[in-house]
Amino acid sequence: RMRVKVDDENAPVAHSQSSGPIVVNLSPPESSIPAARPVMRPQFGSRSGFRVRAVRSDADLTLALRARAGAYGRHWPEFGTGLMGAEAADTTPDSLVLIAESEHSGMAEGTVRIQTNFYAPVDIERELELPERFRGMPMAQISRLGVRVGAGAAAIRLALHKSIFLHCLARQVRWMLVAASPPMDRQY
Repeated sequence: RMRVKVDDENAPVAHSQSSGPIVVNLSPPESSIPAARPVMRPQFGSRSGFRVRAVRSDADLTLALRARAGAYGRHWPEFGTGLMGAEAADTTPDSLVLIAESEHSGMAEGTVRIQTNFYAPVDIERELELPERFRGMPMAQISRLGVRVGAGAAAIRLALHKSIFLHCLARQVRWMLVAASPPMDRQY
């Protein structure tokens, strides 16, 4: 089981749009900004069998790349093979790669990349002209979500999504952007 404990009932609520890239506004209305950010702690039960953590070493990144290549390779084998190597966005100062790791085997069960625009524009900003409300705002592009097939895959995906949200909240990211083509769009 996995729960998120929120120590503030007035915590910001995420909003999303239904067309185009998925966009989540992490900022509360100006009139309801609490004096301090809510404290949020993920709590994973002992039966979850995995933990989500940041990639900290080359060995961790290799595990994440294997999980990513496997997930994408199910839909596009040639593309999946190409993902066995690190992409430039995996190692920038603005990027964080998360890995869902089996507590039993230490193998990667899933992975995702969060790239913020604090130092440089994210890919979506470079490729598309975003509406005015996004310009100059702290945002994160969520990409390369990949989860293994099998029992527990939904819980792993949910844990990665919650970790994305908590990371973006902690970094005071206002907008989360996702652009994915079918069938990967259903994963987000």
